[in-house]
Amino acid sequence: MAKNQNLDDLISRLEEKEKEASIIYADEETEQVVIFELGGSLFAFPGKQVFEITTFESITTVPGLPSYFSGLITLRGAVEAVVNLKYLLNLPSDSQIYGTRIIFLKSDDHVLGGLADLVFDVIAIPRSNIHPPLQTLDEIKAEFVIGDFEYKEKQVVFLSITKIFSKIAELSKA
Repeated sequence: MAKNQNLDDLISRLEEKEKEASIIYADEETEQVVIFELGGSLFAFPGKQVFEITTFESITTVPGLPSYFSGLITLRGAVEAVVNLKYLLNLPSDSQIYGTRIIFLKSDDHVLGGLADLVFDVIAIPRSNIHPPLQTLDEIKAEFVIGDFEYKEKQVVFLSITKIFSKIAELSKA
């Protein structure tokens, strides 16, 4: 009987800790993020810079564009460039794009689409849950990373849209 009571006490304490871990205090600053998948890994963008998310329909390829550009797409009457985020992050790329989402990112007055395998969620996370980038990230990914956080027991790499736009501008001038 004592073993069952100890087990019940332990389970109760664990459940209480889980509840405490999921509490966001009203006065704690949060960051809205869009969580998506690329090549089996989870990434996130700041939600305030995500303009729109659409399903992949048709991208017009343009001969002579750098390899990180997938092509052009019309969004609400405007022609926007779409980049292959896997290429920028040095992730393995596959040729299958069915089910792909395009996340339209906004920085200042510029809009750019980024290909993602899947979009999982849009959530608000406490800023205190965002940790500095891991020192073990490879150099290519590290230049775009703000930090990381946990989502449903999986690690999410939090990316900077501003740094991605800057890198594309730098590559375009080269």
